[in-house]
Amino acid sequence: MTAARILVAAVLLAALTATAAGQHGTVTRVTDGDTVRFAPAGGGSTLSVRLAGIDAPEICQAWGPQAREALQHKTAGRTLRLLVTARDRFGRTLGTLHWGRYDLNRRMVAEGHAWSARGMFHVEQDSARSARLGLHADQSAVRPDEFRRAHGNC
Repeated sequence: MTAARILVAAVLLAALTATAAGQHGTVTRVTDGDTVRFAPAGGGSTLSVRLAGIDAPEICQAWGPQAREALQHKTAGRTLRLLVTARDRFGRTLGTLHWGRYDLNRRMVAEGHAWSARGMFHVEQDSARSARLGLHADQSAVRPDEFRRAHGNC
């Protein structure tokens, strides 16, 4: 293998490793229970990040303010790791936020602040529902997609 090919392979491997490891940074703004602004630690533009695998109530919906507050509490003043998974149809980054060993997306569902989207966290959702945690304490709680169909966006 030539030196140039080895260099290219090393650069590609480093890029893949960095992506898999995620990027560190801080949350500068919590929009609602599943959307934040994330500022990478190394500088650069902040990202609008939609938390993958969860669907929190709209801010104007029952439990919406509590879901936002819960996410603010989990992210405030902490250096977090963002694992990017994709982009959504609105151009937002989809990803998972981690604080140490905690998957904050999973915890939002486990504590009853969001629903599991596409069944990613169905075990946590079932446990929260059984324990009547958070939004599951209200028998009339509706998923955000149902709320938007009935009432439109906030």
